Amino acid sequence: YLYILPSKNFYKPNLVTPMSNTKQQYKDIISDEEKLKKICKSVFDEMDIDKSGGIDMKEMEKAMAKLNKQHGLPPPSKKEVADTMKSFNKDRNQTIDFDEFYAVTKENYAA
Repeated sequence: YLYILPSKNFYKPNLVTPMSNTKQQYKDIISDEEKLKKICKSVFDEMDIDKSGGIDMKEMEKAMAKLNKQHGLPPPSKKEVADTMKSFNKDRNQTIDFDEFYAVTKENYAA
């Protein structure tokens, strides 16, 4: 799933990478809701290729494939993409809006 929140370039993470940043940097971002929301908005806007205000299945698949490639992993399966969409898309309208994206991201990082 989405576990990297980059700043300006979705494909070059540099703000939140639990695997490479210190725990303190990670905690600082998580504890600052304004900063986290700004980072999430940047990532969301990058994923929303058609600028419709929502992330659909094709956009999620592209984002996941690029992220996997960056980490030397194979492209996600259709099931992995569908499961990710399901975990974010709480109202089941086939599109993830920013509020859904932010809520799930915040919840996952707080855990």
